Amino acid sequence: MGEDANKISENDIKEAAMHAVESRRTKVFDLHFMRGISCAAIAKALKVHVNTIYKDIKALKKDLKNMVKTSDIDELCGEVIRNLQNAYREAWLQYTMTSNVSERQKYFDLYLKAHKELYTFLMDVGLIKRAPTKQEIEYTSKKIREMSDDELDDYMSGLMNDIGISAEGFDAARSGRGIPGVN
Repeated sequence: MGEDANKISENDIKEAAMHAVESRRTKVFDLHFMRGISCAAIAKALKVHVNTIYKDIKALKKDLKNMVKTSDIDELCGEVIRNLQNAYREAWLQYTMTSNVSERQKYFDLYLKAHKELYTFLMDVGLIKRAPTKQEIEYTSKKIREMSDDELDDYMSGLMNDIGISAEGFDAARSGRGIPGVN
């Protein structure tokens, strides 16, 4: 009977460890893919080594590919795309609602990061062949930083239209009323 108690105890320990890994990966998925937070910042927040976060991301991508193979791809892709769109919409909303230059830059960078994650996801599941290159993104980012406020508003209006937010929604966000239909 003593051996059975040890086996149960070992199984409980293994199960608890697996639950801890799953719980951490859930947090990593949300923080990295949905909120655009860096691996280093996640590692610090979760008090683990950054390589653990890299391994979690690799495992999450592998799991996602396996899910795609066995799931309704349209439903699954739609959910991931909606989550990434919500992330960049939220970043844009925060960008429009702050006047602090460093905060605006932070939210704009999060907006770009969410777009990058969307492109990465779409490439990982084979829906697109290529995302913008780093040079294209850096060039665009540099040009955006050099724009006047009016030029930036025009540019961002075009992006908002591309992601399905109306001019009314854009104006509402700029005035601090939020974006209609976006949580």
